[in-house]
Amino acid sequence: MNRRGLLKAELGFEAEEVFHSIRKTLTTLIENAGVPEDIAADILGHEKATITYGVYSTGFSTRLKLDAIKRLAY
Repeated sequence: MNRRGLLKAELGFEAEEVFHSIRKTLTTLIENAGVPEDIAADILGHEKATITYGVYSTGFSTRLKLDAIKRLAY
């Protein structure tokens, strides 16, 4: 088992709860919290579709991403 799998097991996640399940849950929580999609893309590590932001920008500040994450409720 890899390190991520071991950590997941230690945290009590079931075998069927794979990394993408957690990612999908986070994405849903972000969307339901009203976080703009471009900030969500930066948090989730997704590429942006435009050359302007996708190539030339380093992304949103850590402060803006943290403020967005603080809006989540699980």
